[in-house]
Amino acid sequence: MEFRVEARSEPLPQAESFFPTRKSTCIPPLYSDFRILSNSNILGCAPSYPTKHTPALYVFGDSLVDCGNNNHLPTGGPSFLPYGIDFMHGKPTGRATNGKTVADFLAIHLGLPLTPPYLGLSKHHRNKVRTGINYASAGSGVLPDTNNNLGLKQDQNHFLKLSLSFLRNLFSALAIIIQCLRYLYKIRSNRWLIVTVEHRSRSGGLKMKTCYLTLCFVLASVLPLSSTAPSYPTKHTPALYVFGDSLVDCGNNNHLPTGGPSFLPYGIDFMHGKPTGRATNGKTVADFLAIHLGLPLTPPYLGLSKHHRNKVRTGINYASAGSGVLPDTNNDTSLTLDKQIKFFHRTIKHNLPKTFTENEELEKHISESLFFVSTGVNDYFHNGTFRGNKSFAFFLLREITLRIKRMYSLGARKFLVNNIPPAGCFPSKAIHTRPIGKCDGKINKGITFYNKRLHEVLHQLQSKLPGFTFIHADLYGFLKKMRQNGSYYGIVETWKPCCPNTIYGDLKCQPRSVPCANRNTHLFFDQNHPSQIANQEYARLCFNEKIICKPWGLKLF
Repeated sequence: MEFRVEARSEPLPQAESFFPTRKSTCIPPLYSDFRILSNSNILGCAPSYPTKHTPALYVFGDSLVDCGNNNHLPTGGPSFLPYGIDFMHGKPTGRATNGKTVADFLAIHLGLPLTPPYLGLSKHHRNKVRTGINYASAGSGVLPDTNNNLGLKQDQNHFLKLSLSFLRNLFSALAIIIQCLRYLYKIRSNRWLIVTVEHRSRSGGLKMKTCYLTLCFVLASVLPLSSTAPSYPTKHTPALYVFGDSLVDCGNNNHLPTGGPSFLPYGIDFMHGKPTGRATNGKTVADFLAIHLGLPLTPPYLGLSKHHRNKVRTGINYASAGSGVLPDTNNDTSLTLDKQIKFFHRTIKHNLPKTFTENEELEKHISESLFFVSTGVNDYFHNGTFRGNKSFAFFLLREITLRIKRMYSLGARKFLVNNIPPAGCFPSKAIHTRPIGKCDGKINKGITFYNKRLHEVLHQLQSKLPGFTFIHADLYGFLKKMRQNGSYYGIVETWKPCCPNTIYGDLKCQPRSVPCANRNTHLFFDQNHPSQIANQEYARLCFNEKIICKPWGLKLF
């Protein structure tokens, strides 16, 4: 007995006259980001990233993908702990799980914000949302009389205020699903998803054919699916602790007198388009690494209350924009690396023992956690006269070695260390070169010398410190490659920033200015920071491959 929904790469006959030029481009399952989900088992696939930009995600279905619509119905949703315990800041949202849903992760893979619940948006915000909305409702189904909450029929009516006449007395849900797909096509979904399902007893799983969507629709309904290979590392990493500068700061500087980039257009592509203190349009590399590790995004240390510091078990972000390796690098406006390590020491001494009552359990947690260090570029900015000096590079290497050893003495064993990015290629420097847009070779020369020796230093630490393991992440090489071969990654503009400023060289975007329309085509968001799409690609390569991150990808670490 087989239940199938067959793939069609040509337009549906009924819609052909409506959109005569429309085509459907099919891609193999390995690269599929779009799938029909069951209301029992969830399908998970290895992380994949679309080669074409998907501007929005619209979600329809039941509790597997409901992100809070039922909170606004009389019956209510799971808006109480322990639901949401692993979501941001451990807050329940109406999702029927401990953290994110499949729809959330699909949005992340597409480089989009999480889709907000339709019923949770004001009329004003509904008019503003351009990246998709979630209409799913826990308890709903394909049939109109299934619990009758926000059934699929009502989902679609909410979507474009159009009506879909479900045929009555159908012998199975199959015909209705076909009708739904036809309807979605008709209302401008010009790429659509088809799934083939075989009986579990015969196939032991699922066969899929998917077509690339320009607007992605997720239908969570009645198909019994099984899971495929997970997209998470083969070894469990219980927590991620982040140290560094503005490349990974997620909001600590918001709590300092100088403040952080907590104004639009920063954060325009983050969840609900809100600035958070991240110096980019969306997520940082640290955010994407957390996602790949199956962890929540790390909260900023200074943004946590004492109560929440005692609760967090999955990592904290101590990074501070403007900081460097050296104690005097912007020490009056940022948290130096020494201060960051001091705060981590407090976490071990005062906060984590509230959760880990046994010393052995705490030591195991720290030793298995990942310590991500991304710092050094501000030391070169701050000490301009020494940029090309080899003795300065050796001095900086000695200082970073001392800090890593200090973290090791506190129990850290697994390190992911970024080298210094090519600061001479940042828009703030490239604007002053001749020809304009060329990298500043003098700045990059000193950084290159430091980076070559950094890998050697990490090897020396591994040979001397028992249990010390590391991954050396080549951020310098990645950004240079992106700059030279941007078109390969879909990058059109490789040196000009996406957000406007008064004069090139300013460190931040103009507050409330309008950035470029398509941030995914720019390598840099502002004058010194990569865009979200660059951060996403870097994290993906570091996680899965050993070209960017050596001696192996983070997935095997």
